[in-house]
Amino acid sequence: MAEQERALMRKFYLLLQQGWRTGDFTPLWSVAAPDAQVHMSGVLPGTEAAGLMELLPMFRAAFPDLEATVEFMISEADLVADRVTWRATHRGAVMGVPASGKQVTVSELHMQRISSGKVVERWVQWDVLGVMRQMGLAPADPGGASRPAPDPAPVQMKRRASAVVTRNKELVCRLLEEAVNNGVDRAVDELVAPSCVNHDLAGLSLGSEGFRQSLATLRVGFPDLRLTVEDALAEGDLVCTRGFFQGTHQGPFRGLAPTGKQATVAYIDAWRVAGRKAVERWVQMDMLALMPLRAVPTLV
Repeated sequence: MAEQERALMRKFYLLLQQGWRTGDFTPLWSVAAPDAQVHMSGVLPGTEAAGLMELLPMFRAAFPDLEATVEFMISEADLVADRVTWRATHRGAVMGVPASGKQVTVSELHMQRISSGKVVERWVQWDVLGVMRQMGLAPADPGGASRPAPDPAPVQMKRRASAVVTRNKELVCRLLEEAVNNGVDRAVDELVAPSCVNHDLAGLSLGSEGFRQSLATLRVGFPDLRLTVEDALAEGDLVCTRGFFQGTHQGPFRGLAPTGKQATVAYIDAWRVAGRKAVERWVQMDMLALMPLRAVPTLV
């Protein structure tokens, strides 16, 4: 069954790229249910797929040369998770933003729920601040850390026995619960490898120290932080989770000044596990939930 779900999503991305070349996106309905729900990083917090379909021609006009690389894709039960890097040139106006002529590279993490051979729900988290900075709509990271363009090379998933796959998922969920929610520092050293790479968070050290840095950044911004995992899936040596964290925005966070407001920030992350430790990490979150400027362009 897992291969069927992955094949469906590979067809989805193939049809999306074909639509970008031809302008005809109607074949996407062969893989998406008519009432499919789309949750997209603040821009589309929850809407039917038909609403998104209406926006695709606008995004195509703004980014006509868009190309996508699916870096990895895993599935379990009725869920499929993937990471995609889009590259395009901003050649047309979009959502009030005039063409800049700039090259834009954006990484996204997705999770899809499949039922009866159709996508019935899709969650999208993308690097909104990175895109805004590339388009000149937001200042550079005040910390001075530069984010290199994502490497679009596919990530090779390594097959694992089912017991190992289950253990890997339990490891990631335990890390999030103990380290993030319960503040158990020893869990970081126990579950994160010294060489663990944080792909989507610029300026972090390797390994457990880098995870501590990212957690400290969250806690400075949200001292009363609480994370909830809504879905988790694993295949081979990869694990993906989706959920949200809640807290009061009382300190600076990724260049955004504190607002004092309660915030609910959705996220999707992915982990590679080897030797009973996390060795790679990817994460995207809904930064628009913290920003007064919500109508900004996104790639799909």
